[in-house]
Amino acid sequence: MPRAQRKTETEAFKPLINFEKTVYEKVSLKLSEPVVANLKAYAAYVQTSVGSVPTLDEIVDKGMQRLFDADKGFRNWLQKQNGAAPPTEKAIRAETDEELEQAAAASQSFGQR
Repeated sequence: MPRAQRKTETEAFKPLINFEKTVYEKVSLKLSEPVVANLKAYAAYVQTSVGSVPTLDEIVDKGMQRLFDADKGFRNWLQKQNGAAPPTEKAIRAETDEELEQAAAASQSFGQR
């Protein structure tokens, strides 16, 4: 049986969350010093990995959304409260990717006319 291909160093270590520009609501939070230090370190890691620098707000926002998406108990509870569970970040990304693919296909077919 052939061995799985090894990923290159840049493919092997990528951030778990994507950063896209979003409209935010301002809130005030207190975080422990180690958490703040890790937020700053994570921002440096993302910059090294993908070349863009996320804000600390973006890291907290995406990290919390990932937690909410992964916590099935919370999603079940939220669904009971609201009657419907909100879409996960993964589902939103899939819809966006599908829309981009459809737009690209339409653009290609338009160019062939």
